[in-house]
Amino acid sequence: MLAGTFSTFFIQQLTLLTPVFASSLATITFYLLIPRKYRSRHIEALFFCATFLGMTTRINSQEFYLLLIPIIISLSVYHLLKKQFNGLGGKLGTIAFIGCLSLLIIGRSF
Repeated sequence: MLAGTFSTFFIQQLTLLTPVFASSLATITFYLLIPRKYRSRHIEALFFCATFLGMTTRINSQEFYLLLIPIIISLSVYHLLKKQFNGLGGKLGTIAFIGCLSLLIIGRSF
């Protein structure tokens, strides 16, 4: 999740790409670079889910460390919901929402 969040965040910060394009570029690059023997639904899905945290942030590049808290929250939620939802759609949507919500709460408190 670190790679998905930070790659999307820094692609946005360093280029003029929109958040959606930054997420797409990071996800496609990740998929093409990961060796076939390590590919699984969960690794790619978690990476894509993590890009949502990188897309939704409005913090500046000097405060990127604040992204660690929502990443930890999102990973915890993923492990808690591992067997709760059938398929990945509901699970990833829930994780992305909770992670983005925690990022919003953190942003308002600073």
